[in-house]
Amino acid sequence: MINRDATLISRLTVLCMLLFVVTACGGGGGDSGFLPPDDPDVTSDLAITTTALPNAVDGSAYTALVEADGGAKPYAWSVIDNGGTELAINNQGILAGTAPPTGDYGLSLRVTDSTNTQVINSFILSVTGDRPEPLAIATPSPLTGAEQGKPYNAILEAVGGQGDYLWTLLDSGNSGLGLGPDGILSGIAPAEGQYAVKVSVMDDSRTVSEALILNVSAFASPLTITTSTLPNGTVGVSYAAVLSASGGDKRDYMWTLVSNGGLSGLNVSKAGILAGIPNQAGTFGLVYQVSDGNNTDQLAATLAIASGPDIPPSTLTITTAMLRDAVRNMPYAEAMAAEGGTPPYNWLGVGSDNFTGFTMSPVGGIISGETSVVPGPYGYSVTLTDSMGVSVVRSYIIDVL
Repeated sequence: MINRDATLISRLTVLCMLLFVVTACGGGGGDSGFLPPDDPDVTSDLAITTTALPNAVDGSAYTALVEADGGAKPYAWSVIDNGGTELAINNQGILAGTAPPTGDYGLSLRVTDSTNTQVINSFILSVTGDRPEPLAIATPSPLTGAEQGKPYNAILEAVGGQGDYLWTLLDSGNSGLGLGPDGILSGIAPAEGQYAVKVSVMDDSRTVSEALILNVSAFASPLTITTSTLPNGTVGVSYAAVLSASGGDKRDYMWTLVSNGGLSGLNVSKAGILAGIPNQAGTFGLVYQVSDGNNTDQLAATLAIASGPDIPPSTLTITTAMLRDAVRNMPYAEAMAAEGGTPPYNWLGVGSDNFTGFTMSPVGGIISGETSVVPGPYGYSVTLTDSMGVSVVRSYIIDVL
């Protein structure tokens, strides 16, 4: 019984102590009961968040935004020490004035919030003597190189200013061209004539505009086949001739043989190489055609094929004495000749390690292709094998002009 009473007394003592603490803390009355009141709005500590000032140019107008966070707004800004720069700051944090002479300057800035809490930060202002060149469009006018009906591209250029450039097409001048933000003027060139294309370029601080004159020309000259005569050939001997044309779009010539005149042993490649092994003697009328993708030209020429000499079986020999010169980046064709052995022949041509672009047809022995190597002499080795497996090798020099 005594122990139960002591326990009761202890519990009453603890309860009284709790009631005393709550009452002393203001928690004994009102609607809140034992719960603490709601926390008031809590803001972070006031701080200047700008860590560095942008560079200035000697004698030029200078503006920089200095920012702060936390505390209680509104803020009030002031310059504690201008370091001899005579720059000033307003309550929006805009530091402005005329930049001092070239050098480094130490500035101390203070921000004060509405509760009069203050924070001071120091900065280094670097002033250079390099005044930026004014923004200007540097693309020369008139623009050239546009041919009617063909794709056209030009990269517009600007100089000076500060920051990246952003281009805008203000007026195409009825040219139908478009301008990307990167300054690439492109599209299909309109009809022959002159067009005023107005463009603008913007940097970080200003915009300039200019009208550029676009000259559009017609095709330089009409597409014309210039190969009107063909070299003679011989029955059973490999034949090759390079067809040529001028005018039109020289990048896109494509050749076809419209008629072989009954001489089925010859064909024309897309690059304009007439080649093959004539299979009968006579004079044949060949018709060939070239296209540049927009226009075509066609021409008829005669080809005389002589009868082949009756050559008795003899030692297999490559009879071509030399290979003609090649012109860099131009079609090339050369037909090899041989005698003796036992036909049919099989040909193999191999250029030196640094000589590329030419191939040899196994049947007919025609060397053809285009090479882009630097001009100079290059070795070319030819191997001829007859139907009995007998082989001969002959080496040549091809001069690339």
